[in-house]
Amino acid sequence: MNARVRITVLRRSQNVDFLEAYADSVWEPCERLLEGQTFVSKGANIPIGFCSWAWADIQKYVLVLARGGNFLGVKPGTFVTCCTDGFRPVFFLVERMGDDEPDVIQIGERRGVSPYDVDHRLSASSPCGCGSKAPGVG
Repeated sequence: MNARVRITVLRRSQNVDFLEAYADSVWEPCERLLEGQTFVSKGANIPIGFCSWAWADIQKYVLVLARGGNFLGVKPGTFVTCCTDGFRPVFFLVERMGDDEPDVIQIGERRGVSPYDVDHRLSASSPCGCGSKAPGVG
């Protein structure tokens, strides 16, 4: 059985020097995710509303933690990783959850939200390739 894994957005960054040199314009940091936003992966599956582009990059770490594995050099049950958008990478903390922890997520300042109470999927397009923006982001 796979453990649940919490995914927390630690930082959205922006490599302005790369954008200025290699992109057609300077983009804002990723508008799909917000610092502090959390998601819960059950059965090592992509959480509801999580960016599919970022999931392709971090799912291997989620799977290792979900199956009880650990990584060398970091606290057991945790890992820090990022998506591979070289212009605007987003950094994540992935943590294996205990059996007694509730399935709640955080969306910006909204804490304790059930992942089943909110539809995070939006139709707006995003330059990162995931196809949507974070709730409340213009």
